[in-house]
Amino acid sequence: MEVSTTWSRINQLYRDFRDSLLRVSGVVGVMAHISHLYINGACIYFTVLFKPDENTYWEIWDRAMEATLRNGGSISHHHGIGIVRSRWLRHELGNALDVLRSIKAALDSKGGVLNVRKGMFFPN
Repeated sequence: MEVSTTWSRINQLYRDFRDSLLRVSGVVGVMAHISHLYINGACIYFTVLFKPDENTYWEIWDRAMEATLRNGGSISHHHGIGIVRSRWLRHELGNALDVLRSIKAALDSKGGVLNVRKGMFFPN
């Protein structure tokens, strides 16, 4: 999982992210490294070790995105949102999501070209 934040928030985001996931039953470890550095912040890649279980997988995603948003981070750096993260896009972008919907409608008036897979980018 990759997320990003400012330097002033990076320590708290890391700690909360790690601690939140370590409280998930089945998670045995959380590792991280900073992959991209900028003047104003960085991208953190997290690797989560857990006992294979679908419910655990989804709980990990829930807690990870909640910790990121709670600490002022961005739920993605450059890998995009996709279906898994789309539930949290409104929380990150607020009303700006409506602007993106308008742009999509203008560029794809028939709705058949951009983000046609259900739930991709614009969750229902």
